[in-house]
Amino acid sequence: MQFPRIASKGPAMVTSLKLASEVFPAALGLRTFTVVQHLRNLQQADRRLITFKGHGSSAAHMTPGDAARLLLAVAGSDLVKDSLASLQGFGQLLPVGRARDRSRITLEDHFAGFLATVAAEAYGQDAPDDGPDTIALSLISVAGEGASHPRAAISYLVSRGAAPLGFAPADWRAPLASVADYVAGVKGAGIIRERHLTRRSIEQIARSL
Repeated sequence: MQFPRIASKGPAMVTSLKLASEVFPAALGLRTFTVVQHLRNLQQADRRLITFKGHGSSAAHMTPGDAARLLLAVAGSDLVKDSLASLQGFGQLLPVGRARDRSRITLEDHFAGFLATVAAEAYGQDAPDDGPDTIALSLISVAGEGASHPRAAISYLVSRGAAPLGFAPADWRAPLASVADYVAGVKGAGIIRERHLTRRSIEQIARSL
């Protein structure tokens, strides 16, 4: 998928280590060790998941896609060892309902596209302060080791006035506009886990790219 081109910001552009050790902890309130371990898990699983090129000053600059994949792994995991499973489980979800007929975009691409847009618009501008924060993305799953239930997500990263966009596996046929819809669509679920990412935290990450 093509994302908006982001103008070069010179040496201040963020590398994978800086993204994991500085940007994410500051935006999400997580321990540096936790985010760095998620980064390493993805890098060790598949070098293509996070852009890699050298170390130090020659290290690759992170793209919106890199940030989206790391954020889904971090936010979607109950345990730090779950990085890859969380990325795969949430990242490949597809839009629910009529939106699926118009687009086969995955949640990963949808998320990366939003990060790219914010990063492009934010270049050379001060961080906005638009008052109260809001939920931008909700990740939904069933709690439990090795749970086989489908994961889902609800994105509020849509045009002003538009309804939230549900994401679920390809074979999901029910509506998905709320957690209640998710519960109605799965069977045998005991505890439902929700992870909510705020718009301001996502924009803070996007502005670092």
